Amino acid sequence: SGTVPVVNVDGPYGLPFEYWRYGRVILVLGGIGITPGLSIMEEMRREPADTELECVLILRDEQLLGQTSIGEQLNRIVDDLDTNPRSSSCEIQAFLTRIESSKDATAKRWDYRFGFSAGRPEDLASLLHPGETGDTTQVRPKDTLLFACGPAPMVAQAERAAFVHGYQFHRETFEL
Repeated sequence: SGTVPVVNVDGPYGLPFEYWRYGRVILVLGGIGITPGLSIMEEMRREPADTELECVLILRDEQLLGQTSIGEQLNRIVDDLDTNPRSSSCEIQAFLTRIESSKDATAKRWDYRFGFSAGRPEDLASLLHPGETGDTTQVRPKDTLLFACGPAPMVAQAERAAFVHGYQFHRETFEL
């Protein structure tokens, strides 16, 4: 034997995520896309910038938050961003797709610093309009980046929302 395996490495491809170039960054994350989104949020927490951050999480149910420590990580990010005056502002909205009603979502004792809604967001374009969420100031549309990562239908819906509002759009996919 004595045969040594050969490994080929290629990449990385694409451009780095330069959030500091935008006045507002919107992350639309679902499924496997939550992991890269958390990395972006962590970077924004560590490297303060004058950027508004909004995050829309689309999850099956709340168990994913507790089983994977994603909930704790999100709480830490929100706390750090909200208490550091040099950091980005942060707002998180979570949608639980396997919960029947908002009553079911709010009836449980949540230990998270962000709200939940039942079901899928029906219209991301309406949900992500300036002035409709939190502390959003009037950032010009071209100064807004919508970043989407997750299932293809969700990413397509996010891309349509970016087009409707004139936002810059970036997608990450895990398809070959």
